[in-house]
Parts: sequence; C-alpha cells; structure tokens
Amino acid sequence: MRLTNSDDQNIVKKSIHFYAIIHNSVEGTLSKLVAKGELKREGSGKNTCYYRLK
Repeated sequence: MRLTNSDDQNIVKKSIHFYAIIHNSVEGTLSKLVAKGELKREGSGKNTCYYRLK
C-alpha cells in the first residue's frame, strides 16, 4: 500500500512514535524490576525472557 496523502503519512509517523514511547516505557520498567531483584532476565533480543522471583 502506497501512501499518497500527507495526512496518512503523518498518522503512520505518529503511530510509530507512540509505539517507540510505549516500548521504551516497558523496557525501562522491566529493567527497574530486574535491578530491584523482583525479576530475572535471561537471553537477549527477541529471545529475552523475564521470570518473577518473588
């Protein structure tokens, strides 16, 4: 699908930006929980798993 309308392109850019904000927020929260010892992180990239310790 090719976007020809600049409004459609702006919607796509905003959606991607929103996803990045949500993704960073989740990653930050998981990192804090790992640092507090509530979660254990194993793997990396798409193979990352988090385990509850408490």
